[in-house]
Amino acid sequence: MKKILLALLLLLSVVASAQRPGRDYAVFFYVTDFQPRWASLPETKTEALALKKELETNFGFTCEAVPNPSKQTILDKIRSYNDLLTANDQVMFFFSMHGHFEDVAERGYLVAADGLEDDEYGASYLSYDDLSAYLARCKAKHVLLALDACHSGAFGTRNRPRPDAPAYAQADNCQQRISKMFQYSGRQYCSSGNKAAKTPTKSLFAARLLEALRTGGEEGLVRFADLEYYLSKVDNPKPESGSFKGHDPGGDFVFVRKNGCATQTAPSVNSAADQDKAQWRQAEAAKTLAAYRQYLRDCGLCLYTEEAEAAITRLKTATPVDRGPDLPIEAVKSGDLMPDGMVFVKGGTFQMGSPNTEADRSSDDEQHEVELSDFYIGKYEIIQKQWREVMGDNPSYFKDCDNCPVEQISWNDIQEFIQKLNQQTGQTYRLPTEAEWEYAARGGGNDVFFGNGKNIADPKEINFNGSEPYKNKYSVTEEYRQKTIPVGSLIVPNALGLHDMSGNVYEWCSDWYDSDYYKNCPPKNPTGPTNGSYRVIRGGSWGNDAQACRTINRDSDAPGSRNYSVGFRLAKTN
Repeated sequence: MKKILLALLLLLSVVASAQRPGRDYAVFFYVTDFQPRWASLPETKTEALALKKELETNFGFTCEAVPNPSKQTILDKIRSYNDLLTANDQVMFFFSMHGHFEDVAERGYLVAADGLEDDEYGASYLSYDDLSAYLARCKAKHVLLALDACHSGAFGTRNRPRPDAPAYAQADNCQQRISKMFQYSGRQYCSSGNKAAKTPTKSLFAARLLEALRTGGEEGLVRFADLEYYLSKVDNPKPESGSFKGHDPGGDFVFVRKNGCATQTAPSVNSAADQDKAQWRQAEAAKTLAAYRQYLRDCGLCLYTEEAEAAITRLKTATPVDRGPDLPIEAVKSGDLMPDGMVFVKGGTFQMGSPNTEADRSSDDEQHEVELSDFYIGKYEIIQKQWREVMGDNPSYFKDCDNCPVEQISWNDIQEFIQKLNQQTGQTYRLPTEAEWEYAARGGGNDVFFGNGKNIADPKEINFNGSEPYKNKYSVTEEYRQKTIPVGSLIVPNALGLHDMSGNVYEWCSDWYDSDYYKNCPPKNPTGPTNGSYRVIRGGSWGNDAQACRTINRDSDAPGSRNYSVGFRLAKTN
């Protein structure tokens, strides 16, 4: 499966520039969580993904992120690219993780997710010798290695420092310079420090690389010399650069912007800084979570990253009592949409289940008080396109509708999907608990029966069976589509901005189904019984009447069962 996915990446890649043959690739290995006694490095993900986004968006690179890889995963991934790349291609391998240097053996290492803290002989680490040997076999003519790790200067043959701005070959036109740069084999590296230096947790190395890509070079070309110049601005530790086995004099790695060789000048650092300041002023004026997150997504030099992250943390943890006059209520309310399509749900206490006064209540949904912590939940149900991109197939009965919810997937199938998705993204997605699902479906625990935020099921707002035999007091008109429809297409969400919490497809929850546990569950963050025969499904479907689509209605199915009326949406804790 890994080779198939990689082959698809290669087939779907975009040529970075029409001025030369070959394609450009970048692979980002980053580790946030290590073996015991190694400090975690949460910043590595943010730094790597910012570089990845820049190369994809503005340079046409085909990029792949490999979060929390083991030593063997790294070697297997490099081997895969070695086999599939051609001589005309370029590839950059970026590493952001812990590093280690053994004085006795004069040997440097990268520490992957499975690297042990006390490993006298370094068997669990990836030595630079082994890394160099693997890279030497790469078929691509141009290979760039970026090492953001402690002691990373132990790799390769070091160049002399390059403190001055690079000189450009003005005698050649842009196209001629590209041809010359790609004429010879290039094997180059840059590191965040020398072999004795430790790299700070928040890396200036990654920030300067990003700055070089955004503002360096001329006529849309950023050369290795440009990277060296921008990296030379970092004083402590001082980055190093050089070449390794297979490098030819005159060979170079060059980043060609999508408009490369156009008659234009890259924006100056001053103008980029002014633009960055303007973006920050807008965020500060709004003082909302959405505004600060927008700044982090769109910033150029990102001069105010720390301030934005601090503001986000402050707003997420603020309460109405300590919020202060400068933080509006809008900044902390539920319903804020995240970049990955998840909606933030502020926790709280609510009466879960059906009140005694409801005529259609059953013993399975007896009302009880539950308190929930903050969590995130998908704005939409997972669609067929998303499932296919992760799993490689589409089991749905209602095919040929990429934006329709995926169905005919069991609870067990979803666990495999989540495992693969988390490996690809570095996130910790999961299914919502039954309590989280109901709280979110009711717009934050409001007393409403349906996912449209109302007590009436309108077929214009909910996809359910409203035909004459099934019409009841909850439905207002007769309509029955007899199939799933694209998520969000009925437009009307609930108070949190969530779509299709009633109807379209039932949604799997993480809990085992048990009516006794439901009525007597722990009052805070219940997760369901520890075992059972059936898993909870919620929300009703396109084939159910309105009563079954109530947000308080409970149902269940065997974890191995597949049905064309059952799908899911994702949740996560942070």
